[in-house]
Amino acid sequence: MSISYTNPSDETKAKESAVRALFGVSLVICVMLAIAIACNNGTDPEPDKFAIYMCGVVLGSIYVFLGLVEVTLMNRLINLKSSLLLWAFFVACLGYVARAKASVDINTIFHMEASAFPMTLMASTLLHMINFLFLFFVASGIACFVLAALSVMQGHHHGKGFMLIFCQVVTGLAFIIITLFSHFRIDKDIQRLQMIYRIAQSVDFNAHSPCANIDSSTTTMVFLDANKRLALVAPTLDEFAGFEWRKVSYLRSVAIPEGFKTVTCEYSALSENPTSVWVQ
Repeated sequence: MSISYTNPSDETKAKESAVRALFGVSLVICVMLAIAIACNNGTDPEPDKFAIYMCGVVLGSIYVFLGLVEVTLMNRLINLKSSLLLWAFFVACLGYVARAKASVDINTIFHMEASAFPMTLMASTLLHMINFLFLFFVASGIACFVLAALSVMQGHHHGKGFMLIFCQVVTGLAFIIITLFSHFRIDKDIQRLQMIYRIAQSVDFNAHSPCANIDSSTTTMVFLDANKRLALVAPTLDEFAGFEWRKVSYLRSVAIPEGFKTVTCEYSALSENPTSVWVQ
């Protein structure tokens, strides 16, 4: 969201338009939050839908927060190229360090190079970026609530002021949810590694194998080389084990094997070209 203006009147109109847009997004966030809670309650919960809507809440709240910063604090500075370069440099450094930490986690689980699990590496990097920003989310969430309370005490809870307060409360609530997820799930090594293992099973491992010497009914596999000859095998996850069926699948506890078997894929005589029967 970028605001340009040529005189004070144009600036005021642009700010009011931006606030209305942020208010609309905040309403959508509230609706998604209500749907997420409904999906996770009742006699027939749908935890995966809950996760999807909560992701929408998180992304929407971050957008609203950046919009609030632009409208209320950095309306002029946000458009400077130096500010954009600084933000880009910060995100690049954060992503680099987070990717390194993610690679260590993947290597700890599978005892393999992280490059063999590209989608898992991306997801793990995002988790570590969230964890690195823990204090930022805590401070920003508290600041949003404090600003909203001050605005109410000063009598600015009418018209445009109400819309700003509403945006601040919604953003603060979402940021507190992010901090709780970061503290209780990402920051704990055991829970984080279990989450990463489940992500890998979902996005990088394959439930159906073209290899004749790999039993797809009890194991999943991922190819480790471009020629699709060497494969890493892991036991199939039992989603119905335990009493965590109400939880999002990625957040359920799982026993991570201490070691993984690496096998050479044996194709049937009907297939001379491995890539012709398997496309990842």
